[in-house]
Amino acid sequence: SFSFSERYEIKLSKGWNLISIPYENYYIAKIEGKVHPIGYLYIPQVGAYNKVDLYSLSSQEGGIWVYSFDDNGKIIVEGIVPLTLESIASKIMFSSPQKRIFNLISLPTGASSTSLKKICENIRIYYYNSTDKCWYSYNVSSGEYKRYCKDRWELIGVFGDIKYPEGAGGFVRLDPSCHSQRL
Repeated sequence: SFSFSERYEIKLSKGWNLISIPYENYYIAKIEGKVHPIGYLYIPQVGAYNKVDLYSLSSQEGGIWVYSFDDNGKIIVEGIVPLTLESIASKIMFSSPQKRIFNLISLPTGASSTSLKKICENIRIYYYNSTDKCWYSYNVSSGEYKRYCKDRWELIGVFGDIKYPEGAGGFVRLDPSCHSQRL
């Protein structure tokens, strides 16, 4: 048994939310509002989703799709050991020498994606913003930051790094060249 030292609140928008729980170990203390208690975890090895009871989660398994029936949904988490992208990359991410692989991960609060360059140059991070219902993409090597809305991509800018929204989950795309490098 261990004691939890931090409380974290994830605010949900109406519809699907791709969320992140920024702790290695945690428990869901409370779900507020009209939120479906079943979420979906992506399993990259098989390219499919697994259903999961949100209250059963206790350790880092990646980003989670959650549905809120209104804009007042919240998930309150008690957790210890804040995540880093490096710890996620070393424990959770899966790669393949044959094809690009997408991993659904938790994006730690205040995460720096440039640290992933040490792991592999060919990484893109995608996340879904449930507020504006748009997808965002960040290319770690080139710094290109794009948004996909209304059936088209648009360049937001080129940045050395970006700050991810609090509580957002994301997909990390690894090219085959990443497989030969230690994850």
